Amino acid sequence: MLGFALGALLFTAKMERAIDDLGNRIVQSKRSPGLAVGVVEDGRLVYAHGFGLSNVARDTRFTPGTQTYVGSISKQFTAAAILLLQQDGKLKLDDPVTRYVPELTIAKALQSANCSIKLPDYRMSLRRRISIKIVPRASRSQTSSLR
Repeated sequence: MLGFALGALLFTAKMERAIDDLGNRIVQSKRSPGLAVGVVEDGRLVYAHGFGLSNVARDTRFTPGTQTYVGSISKQFTAAAILLLQQDGKLKLDDPVTRYVPELTIAKALQSANCSIKLPDYRMSLRRRISIKIVPRASRSQTSSLR
């Protein structure tokens, strides 16, 4: 799902037609078998539409309610938001993350223990439990065969 926050703009019929045209062109050009687009304005959903197929093998249409895996796409939005906050003087990139999100106790543990995190592949089934293992840097060579 691709989402937009418009801020002070008002969503218009012209914008809706432009998004519809873009979504249809993406599917027709075969750059993607399907996608969904949502537009939120002032905290409410003003546009939601699916294009193409969510499952090509089963010929299943993509709808605004189709569940999708986001993979690693949220990192770019998070980075852009952080840079905008830095530009506005609301944070410094060199500050520890726990200054702004004190609930991230794992980050505190990593800072004090000089450790790294080994996470499982994000593509594994979402039904599996995800565990975080803290591996001290000194013993990293001992765990290299686990990768």
